[in-house]
Amino acid sequence: MPKGTASQEQVLKDLAAPIAQTAGTVTGTGIDCKGYDEALIMLAVGVMPSTDGTVDVHIEESAVLGSGYTDITGAVFAIVNAGESLSYVGRLNLRKRKRYIRAISVVANQTTPLYIGAVLSQAQKTPVSQVNTVAFNV
Repeated sequence: MPKGTASQEQVLKDLAAPIAQTAGTVTGTGIDCKGYDEALIMLAVGVMPSTDGTVDVHIEESAVLGSGYTDITGAVFAIVNAGESLSYVGRLNLRKRKRYIRAISVVANQTTPLYIGAVLSQAQKTPVSQVNTVAFNV
């Protein structure tokens, strides 16, 4: 049952900066999920300039920030192909996870604009501390 407003119960954290990623493997920043029961993982991929680019993203977990990460089985955004400028979402039940998560993205063949974020929700204690100022509350 909700305990307050969305800004009091949920927080948005970046897993990968919203920039044009060059071809290669990009290891995102680990985030602390302590105190939350669920995460909505968001992937937004911009338009790729040619037809041979792909993006593949998977989520990892660790008990320690910065090391010991392992894949979370099934937490994968299958290969996104060029021309598919879309947003994708996935859900993680954090009660069954280790404390920290991060995203690994593999960008193939060209620079690709993308963003990976997580909305941590079902906070065990409210209100939560927002990373960014709430821009509006109407």
